[in-house]
Amino acid sequence: MILHLDLDSFFASAERTRDIALIGRPLIVGGRGDPFIFDRRAAKQKRLITMNSGAFVPSLFHAKYDASSYFFEKEQIRGIVTTASYEARRCGVKTAMSICEALGLCLEALLLPPDHLLYHTLSHQMMQILADEIPIVEQYSIDELFGDVTGWIAEA
Repeated sequence: MILHLDLDSFFASAERTRDIALIGRPLIVGGRGDPFIFDRRAAKQKRLITMNSGAFVPSLFHAKYDASSYFFEKEQIRGIVTTASYEARRCGVKTAMSICEALGLCLEALLLPPDHLLYHTLSHQMMQILADEIPIVEQYSIDELFGDVTGWIAEA
């Protein structure tokens, strides 16, 4: 038997592990790609790239973005929704929607830039926990994996 685990709204949930005041509030995590791709400062924690594998696993790490300027380009709000909490989804916010459109649908939403180092760290911790319990685990993306439990019987 193969299990498929897909952690819905993973980035929003990850942000809530750092700040419990975000629980129950509509959250939008999004971005403009990586505006710091040519930053001369070294990216952090590159070893996590080799620990977290899969089709859709971001690989660049930088210090947490400053949201006050990250979403703006020439005084226009730029970027797309990477994920939205269930509270924001109830307002009609969807993945890949423009940030501007999402904020128009959910005025009370908190807009957060992505923190891929946090997401990689939590994803890696999750994979370690599951690997201790499931015989064969394969990561598909940062928030999605498959586990083969064929013939597996837990010890009594």
